[in-house]
Amino acid sequence: MPDPTITIVCFVVGICASFVGSQVGGGGAITIPALIMLGLPSHSAIAVHRLATIFGVAPSIRNYSKAKKVLWKYTVPFMILYLVGGVIGAKIMLEINEQVLSRAIGFVILIPLFFLFFGDFGIKNKKTSKKLRIVGYIITFLISVWSGVFPAGGLTLTLYVLVFFFGMTFMEGKATMIVPKILARLVVVGIFIYEGIVVWSYGIPLGIGYVIGSHLGSKTAIEKGDKWVRALLAFVVSALATKLIFF
Repeated sequence: MPDPTITIVCFVVGICASFVGSQVGGGGAITIPALIMLGLPSHSAIAVHRLATIFGVAPSIRNYSKAKKVLWKYTVPFMILYLVGGVIGAKIMLEINEQVLSRAIGFVILIPLFFLFFGDFGIKNKKTSKKLRIVGYIITFLISVWSGVFPAGGLTLTLYVLVFFFGMTFMEGKATMIVPKILARLVVVGIFIYEGIVVWSYGIPLGIGYVIGSHLGSKTAIEKGDKWVRALLAFVVSALATKLIFF
C-alpha cells in the first residue's frame, strides 16, 4: 500500500507546481526537489515529473485554446523539434550527471532577465524576420534536448526564444508550446517506463494534482494578462536560477 503521507504531499506538490508551470514554466524546479526529498532517486524524480506533466496538458490546452492564445501554425515544426530533441535528451539523462548542466542553465536563464523590466517585451506581438525565426528554431531544438535531460528551466528559456525570435507574447508562447510537447512527453515517458524508473505510487497523485493546478494556473494567466505573466516569470526565473546554481 502507498504511504498516505507521500500520496497527499505529491498531490499538493502537483497542484502548486502546475499552477506556476502552466503559466510560465519552472514547475520541475518545484516537483523534482520535492520528489527527491520524499525519497526518490534523481532519475526517477525526473521521470515521475514527466509523467505528471502529461496529466496537466488537457486543462491548459482547453483554456488557452478557448482564449485564442495558441498560434497553431507553429505547432507542427515545434512538435518535430521537441520530439527529436526530447528523445535525445532522455537518452542522455539516463547516462549523465545533470548537476553540472543544471548550474549552467541557471546562469543562462539569468542573462535575459533584465529584458523583463523594460518596455513591452513579451506584452505585445512584434514582427520578426525569417532569419530570426530560423535561429529561433535552432535554439528551441537545443533547449528541447536540454529539457529531455533535466526539465527545469527549459520552458523558461523557450519563452525567451518565442518572444525575441518569433514576436509572441509570453502567454502566446506558453500556450503554443503545450501542443508540441504532448507527443514528445509521451515518447519520453514511454522510454522511462521501459527503463523501469517511473514510480507510479508517486506519479499518479502528482498527476492528479497537475490536472487541478494546470486548470487554475491557465485560467489565472488568461484573466490577469501578459503583464501578470511577465511579473510571475521574473520571480520564477530568479528563484529557479538560485535553485539551479546553488542547490
